[in-house]
Amino acid sequence: MKKIVYYCALVLAGCANPINQYNADLYMNAGYQAIAAEDWVLAKQNFSRAVTNAELGNMDDRVLSIAYYEYGRSSGVVCDWGGAEQGLTKSLELDRKSSGPIHFPLVELGRMYLDRTEYDKALTYFSEVVPVFEEMNADTVDPLGYADFLVEYATVLENVNPDDIGTEYRSRAKELRETFPKGKAHSERTPYGTACKTS
Repeated sequence: MKKIVYYCALVLAGCANPINQYNADLYMNAGYQAIAAEDWVLAKQNFSRAVTNAELGNMDDRVLSIAYYEYGRSSGVVCDWGGAEQGLTKSLELDRKSSGPIHFPLVELGRMYLDRTEYDKALTYFSEVVPVFEEMNADTVDPLGYADFLVEYATVLENVNPDDIGTEYRSRAKELRETFPKGKAHSERTPYGTACKTS
């Protein structure tokens, strides 16, 4: 999750309109509180307002990226797939532009498409993030989170090409889990499509 990155990025946002910056910060905090309360509809509303205020306040691209990222994630949980794609894609665009941590939106886009069984699209994002994870030594930074990703990547590969059984990635994930049997991933997986609005 980009929550910690968000607070670091705020320090760099000195040129923003202070009223909009203040409001964006309020809405971001309210969004995180709503996630903690598992109220994803409210989280989406708050992150949407945070995006609006961050845009109006001409805030730093890193701050804006995080607002879009959280808006995209929360939109996906409530099955607003258009909002999810828009938010996460915009977050990725801003991270590329600002040399930000592109692995966050890449993983979320891949997982969103995986959960929708759109394996070809998931593969596009997962394939791009694999070398990024290798470069950042994800297997030592967050071994169990990386193990989860490797299993998801293997699943996507197998569904795109039935001849590819993803053995290499599943074996690596198993090895990491055996090495760290009592640990847990550093961040929780976004539960896409689990809080769909019925009306």
